[in-house]
Amino acid sequence: MDSSQLEILREALEIQQRKETFERALGRAVRRHDLDFSVYVQMVAEIRDLALSNSVQLETAARRLLSVGE
Repeated sequence: MDSSQLEILREALEIQQRKETFERALGRAVRRHDLDFSVYVQMVAEIRDLALSNSVQLETAARRLLSVGE
């Protein structure tokens, strides 16, 4: 992911509400930046791949992506 996508990912984790799925929060963050649905799909696909390969939840995979990107 590039730096702008990592920033959107960070924002999604910050705005995620209690009992809300990570995907929904990510969708809101993508829309706040006036980005296309294809950006959302690409980001979710990358996070899902990471989550599946490490047997973790999407939110955990997203946090790992952020820690690696820093």
